[in-house]
Amino acid sequence: AVGEGAAYDIDGSVTLAGTVSNIFTYELDEGTDPTNYGISVVFGSLQVMKVPTPLVIVSGSSTKVYDGAPLVYDDYTRTPSVLIPGDVLTVDITGAVTDVSEGLVDNTFTFEIRNPSGTDVSGCYDVITVCGKLSVMPYVIDTGDFTVDLTDVTYDGTPRIKTISPNWQFLVIGETYSVSYVSNVDAGEASILVNGLSENCVGTASYTFDILRKGVTVTTPSAEKIYDGYALTSTDGVIVTGMVDSDGYVL
Repeated sequence: AVGEGAAYDIDGSVTLAGTVSNIFTYELDEGTDPTNYGISVVFGSLQVMKVPTPLVIVSGSSTKVYDGAPLVYDDYTRTPSVLIPGDVLTVDITGAVTDVSEGLVDNTFTFEIRNPSGTDVSGCYDVITVCGKLSVMPYVIDTGDFTVDLTDVTYDGTPRIKTISPNWQFLVIGETYSVSYVSNVDAGEASILVNGLSENCVGTASYTFDILRKGVTVTTPSAEKIYDGYALTSTDGVIVTGMVDSDGYVL
C-alpha cells in the first residue's frame, strides 16, 4: 500500500573462487503491517569462478654422476601471463636423489599463490603440476682417483701391501670400492686392482709396482794346513746372510 515498504541491508560478499549466498537483512518501514504480507526470504548466489586459463607448473629435470651428495635441482617453469597482477607464485622444490639404485625420481614440489594482502589465493587458479625427473649415473673409477705408493720394495716373503688414498670423499673402501693384489709376494711385477663395489661406483683402476730380488750372501769357511799331499777341505760353518726366515736352502 502507499507509504508501506522496507529497508534492506545486503551483506553477501565473496572474493576467492567459490559460491556463497548473497545474504541480506530487512526492516519494515514504520506503518507497514507484517500481517498483511507473506514474506519469503530468498537469497541469491554470488559466484567467483577460477581463472579460466590453466596455470601449468613444471619442475626441472636433471642428472649427474654419483658423488655421494644428493642431487637437488631447484628449477621450474610456469605458464606465462596467467597470474592476476599482484598475485605471487612461490614454488618450493622438494625432490632429491642420491644413489643410482633409486632410478628416476620425481622432482617433487609444493606451491602457493598469494595476493598483495598475503591471502592464499591458490584455489582461484586451475593449477596443473608436472614433476620433472632426477637421476644419478654411476661413477667410473679411474687411476687418477687414488694416490698410490708405487715405489719398489724388496722381497721379504710376505704379501706386500701399498698405501692407497682416495682423492674424493665419496670413495670409501668397503662401501664404494675394494682393493685386491696379484703376484704381490714373490720378486717380479705386482699388480693392484681397485674395483668399484656398488651400483654407485663401477670400473677398475690398475696399478703396478716391482718387488726386487733380495740379496743373499753365502760365505764358506776358511782353513789352512801344512802340505801333506792330501786335499784340504772345510765344509763346516757355512754362513748364509740375507735369506728370508721362511725360505730354506740346501748346500
